[in-house]
Amino acid sequence: MLALFRVKAGATGLGTPLIVDPAWNPCEALEMAPHSRPMGRLSSTDLAKQTGHILCLDANYTGESWENGGGTPAAARVRVLAEKPPGKLCALGEVPVQADGSFMAEVPAGVPLGLEALDEKGRVLRRQAPMFWVCPGENRTCIGCHEPPNRAPHNHRPVAVGVSMPRLGLKQSGLVQSKSN
Repeated sequence: MLALFRVKAGATGLGTPLIVDPAWNPCEALEMAPHSRPMGRLSSTDLAKQTGHILCLDANYTGESWENGGGTPAAARVRVLAEKPPGKLCALGEVPVQADGSFMAEVPAGVPLGLEALDEKGRVLRRQAPMFWVCPGENRTCIGCHEPPNRAPHNHRPVAVGVSMPRLGLKQSGLVQSKSN
C-alpha cells in the first residue's frame, strides 16, 4: 500500500495522509529535502573551438571481411575527405593506421567528412562518402570501417591515442581560420 504524508520538522507523528493507494507497493521511503539545482546536461562540445577529433578503433575491422570470407587487405593509412562547398570534395590529408588498426586526427568542425582506407600502395580499399561531421571540440569515435552490425569495441586502449595526433586540412584548406600570434 502507498501512503504519502506531509511531515513538518519536529513532528512526532505522521498525521493524515495526503494520498492513500492500496494498489501501490513502494520499495523504500524517501525523505524530501531541498537540494541544489543540477548542472544540467553536460556537452562534449566547445563553441570556442573550430575543430574536433575523430578516432577509429580499428580501420581493418570491417563487415566486408566476414561477408566475403576474409582476404580484405589491411589499411596502411586513411585519407580524410571534406565536402565544402557542397558537391566539391577536397582531401584534408592522410593519417597513418597504427599496428592495432587505430587512427586519430584533428579535423575541421561543421564540415561534412568522409574517409578512404588505403593500402600500402595508396589504393582505396574502403570508402565512406562525406556524410558525418564533428561539432566544435567534439571527440567522435567509431569501431571500424563498415564494421559488422551489432558489435561492441574491444576493451583496450588504441595505439593512436598515444602518438602525435595529425591536424588535417585546417589551414591549407581554408576551413579553419588560423589564430594570430
